[in-house]
Parts: sequence; C-alpha cells; structure tokens
Amino acid sequence: MLSADTVERVRSLGGGTGPVVSLYLGLGADLDELRGVSARIKELTAPARRLVEDMERADARALAADLDTLESMGGELGRGNGMAVFLSGAQSIDERMALPLRVRDRLIVDDHPYTRPLETTLDHLHHYCAVVIDRRKASIFRFYGGDLESWEEMAEEEIRKSNYGGFSGYEEHRNRNRADEVAGRFYKDVATRLHQLLKEEDFDLLLLGGPQQHVDGLHAVVHPDLDNRLAGTFTIDPATMTPAVVGQFCQELSAAHDQGHEEALVERLFDTARSGGLAVVGLHRVLEAANQRAVDTVIIQAGQTQPGRQCSTCSWLVDTEAGLCPACGEAMRDVPDILDALSDAVRGSGGTVRNVLAATPLADDEVGAMLRYAVRVTV
Repeated sequence: MLSADTVERVRSLGGGTGPVVSLYLGLGADLDELRGVSARIKELTAPARRLVEDMERADARALAADLDTLESMGGELGRGNGMAVFLSGAQSIDERMALPLRVRDRLIVDDHPYTRPLETTLDHLHHYCAVVIDRRKASIFRFYGGDLESWEEMAEEEIRKSNYGGFSGYEEHRNRNRADEVAGRFYKDVATRLHQLLKEEDFDLLLLGGPQQHVDGLHAVVHPDLDNRLAGTFTIDPATMTPAVVGQFCQELSAAHDQGHEEALVERLFDTARSGGLAVVGLHRVLEAANQRAVDTVIIQAGQTQPGRQCSTCSWLVDTEAGLCPACGEAMRDVPDILDALSDAVRGSGGTVRNVLAATPLADDEVGAMLRYAVRVTV
C-alpha cells in the first residue's frame, strides 16, 4: 500500500554514481490499452536511449541495460490503475509498485528516483470511514484508494411501530415515541463508536449514507472532531445496498471533495497574489522565492513537467540556460524536471508541497506559492 513512508523510502534511494530510470504508466481495465503497454514503454524509452550517446561508457551500458529490462516488462504491468518502476543497475535499485490512481505516462532519467507522481498520488489518497445507517442498523466501512472493506456492523433491537390505534390512538402514539427514542439512542451509540474508531485508527474523512432522515439524525449527534471530517453524504437504501454501490458513492464523493478543496486552495493563492499578499504565481517567481527559502507552501499543477538547471554546489534553481550559478558562480547541471527539484528544495527548507489534479486556473502558470515572508523577485 502506498504510504508516506513508501514515498520517503523511494526518495532516499539514489544520489550516487550512475543513472536511475523512473517509469510511470497509467493502466486500466480496457483490454486494448493493456495489450498496448509494451508499445507504450518502447515509445518512452526511445528518447532515453539517445542519452546513451553522451554518457560515459559505464553509465551508458548501465542505462541501456535498464531500458532493456523495462521493455521486457510489458507483459507484467497489467494490474491496478497505475504502475511505477525505478531501476538502476549502476546504483542497485529495483523498485516496482502498483498505484491506486491513474498516472500520466512518463520516463525520467536522473541520478535519483523521480517521485513527484508518487507524491501527487499520495496527496489524493485519504483514509475514509463510510457509514450507512437506518433506524436499527449501521454498517461501517473503510475506504482507501478505491477499495472498500467492511469494518463493523452495529444493530439495535427492533421496535414495534405499527399503525394500530389502541384506546383513542394511545398505543400507536406510545409506540411511535418509543421507536423514535430508541432510534435517537442508536444514533448516539453509533456516533460514540465512530469517535472511538477515530481515536483508535485516526481516519482522515467521514462519509454518511442512508435514508436522509437517518443521515441527518446521525449527523446531528456526531462529535465535532467527526463533523470537521465530514466530506459528504449520500442517499441509499440499506436493505438493498451492495458493497459495489457503496464503493461507487465513496469514489464519487471523495473525488468531489478533493476537487473542491483544490479549487479553494488555488483560489486563495490567486486572491492573495492579486491583493499583493504573501503569494507568487509562475515558475520564475516561485523559483526565486524558493532560492530565498521563503516558500511556505508550493502548489503545483499535476501532470506538468519542465526541464531546468540546478547548481551542483549550492542547489540554486533556475529556469534559464545559465551556465554558472547566479548565487555562487559554480557550474550548473541540467535537471529533467525543475518542478521535482523545486519540491525537494521546498521540503528541505521546511515547507510543504501540494500537487493539484483538478482543472484550475493554475494550469496556465504551472506553479504558485504561499510565502512565509516578502521577498524581492524579478519579472
């Protein structure tokens, strides 16, 4: 299972002598797409093979062997929504993992694994608790990375609630009140158990489903910690529900939650930048802010890849063809994705990285950043 520890472990690999190949493939259930995996890999390796001509002999031989290995793997890569492979014969790296979300096809050659697509995927993976409730029963599920699994079942005694009148309707009224009291108590029992699960297992977000009156009844009594995690509700008949249907609701609501959150994040970025606040938009401005260690949060439109240059001595980043570092005067080196190097620089200075999948205005500028303090940047 992809986790922050997994990403950190992969990120720590490499950095030695010799090329590292990072391959990402988007997969799916379409048979024609799966049959074309080998051809897609060869399309990605073709440009990388041209790099061999400019490498020292040992590195060239190692890279060619790694590319041969990738091309021979086509038949093995058919599970999940995506696949990531990190290979380096020169640095003894061989990591292969299925991804729960679809990724864009790409191949990067550098001296360390290219992890930004992994980070993007992790940004959009949340541990959900999903509850389907009616008057007498609650089904509690875990939902993560598109997979739904049963967690717990809770049930209350059946209360007779028939429409017989008794003496002047008294018995009917009493039974209805009794049923409502028991339902209210059941909502509270479920809410208490959900709060216990939150403290025991610390899920990220909550989804509530069932007939609307019961969803509202449970929502009214959940702890504020749960209410703050509520990502959405859905209407479903517990008597006829199936795990597949519940999973589909969870998938749709989780996607809508992520999109809304990302749109709000980007809107705040642009509003702050337009008002002259602590924010900058555009690659050049963000790089200058990052070089001054002023970035609190960098926000990157996922799917973008931009080459650039980085100082081999002080790690200064530029989006130009500078031969010497503007900061220390030492030699610059090419980096295949300056946004990946930017992410590392921001994390290294104590900032955070957010990768946006939703279609937002940030797509035109690629990247923006919220700043810790004002810095002077050139246009």
